[in-house]
Amino acid sequence: MKLKDHYAELATRAGIPADDAKLIETLGKIGDVDVDDSLAGTFSQNLITELEAENRPAIKSKFTAQALNGVDALLNPVLSEFFDEAEIAGLDKSTTKRLAKLIEKAKGLKATGATPDEAAKTIRDLNELVTKTKADGETEMTNLRTGFE
Repeated sequence: MKLKDHYAELATRAGIPADDAKLIETLGKIGDVDVDDSLAGTFSQNLITELEAENRPAIKSKFTAQALNGVDALLNPVLSEFFDEAEIAGLDKSTTKRLAKLIEKAKGLKATGATPDEAAKTIRDLNELVTKTKADGETEMTNLRTGFE
């Protein structure tokens, strides 16, 4: 493969239009140099765009797990306030399912005679937790994406 062609391919993947004046100028300066096909293939395969990274299940699951670990760190102390150890052990390990169970428990408190102030406080606390969790998750994903730039 010609180095010029390989560089043009990488530039296109990076979002640089093929008719970009600076790209054309740069390609014109690259001589008629051959690059080993296996070397070019390794570059093409291992250097990925953000869009490609978002669509790779292994990458997506890794960063999602890292973000949800932060959510779990916030969620676990709250769970211990509403459930005993046996109930916590029986909960699904999925962060979203555990959060849904906690919200269900808060709504149940309201229905089973908790004072309106207690129920309102519990629901308010959960809403704050959900908002903080969402913000923390978005911040974590932004921080992780920054590592790819």
